[in-house]
Amino acid sequence: MADVSVSEPFPIFLVANRYLIHDINVITYIRRKYNTTGVLIGSIPQVPQQNVFMGVPLELMPEEARLLVEKRAAHIVDDVKAHKDGLLLGLSEEERKAYTRMLEKQGLDAARAAQKRAVNRKEQSLQKLAQKNRGTENWNDIPDDMFSGPRKPKSKRKTPSA
Repeated sequence: MADVSVSEPFPIFLVANRYLIHDINVITYIRRKYNTTGVLIGSIPQVPQQNVFMGVPLELMPEEARLLVEKRAAHIVDDVKAHKDGLLLGLSEEERKAYTRMLEKQGLDAARAAQKRAVNRKEQSLQKLAQKNRGTENWNDIPDDMFSGPRKPKSKRKTPSA
């Protein structure tokens, strides 16, 4: 087995209060050097519905992550904060505002497109219904006698006349 060097401190990503390692080289390194196993939680692309053999990423318990940080082998990276900082760090105030306007415009365009698709589906459904009922003159095919109250049964018994 080729020995791949891992530079310390390596990142442990904090995502939704879960400590994750995505690099297979780091996973094998910490298992070998620090006897930290963690739990593989990813699915294998060829068999996504399986539950027996899991793949990368590796989830560490908070205690395992803390131990690696205390040994100065790792550092915690808040994934959400890192993405936000990485996205907005190199942008000026004007570029950020332009980016925000672009996102708002994309959202509005997507909403308008969805509304237009809904209106088109409704119109198509109404057209299909009209074509289906084109030959029918009377849309109300409920008999009129159903609207008059309940009928009283005729008595078959004759009353004796004196």
